[in-house]
Amino acid sequence: LFATLHEIIFDSLMAENQQRVSHMEGAVRHLDETETKLTHQCNTLRQEEIIEEIEVILLSALPPDHTDAAQTTTARTSPQPPG
Repeated sequence: LFATLHEIIFDSLMAENQQRVSHMEGAVRHLDETETKLTHQCNTLRQEEIIEEIEVILLSALPPDHTDAAQTTTARTSPQPPG
């Protein structure tokens, strides 16, 4: 009787722990996917910032009479945000 009770409790604990491990693995997988998406988003935003910085540097290097034409060209060729 004692061995049977011990086996039942052991099996119950093993099943519970297996469920917990499975749930934790799913949570870790979700966190990894979220980290990948956020890293990609961060890289995209940083790339846009770098491009803007380069444009400012290039525009500041142009003579004053060319600055207006360059800004007009940049405004026409810059992608517009959706919406």
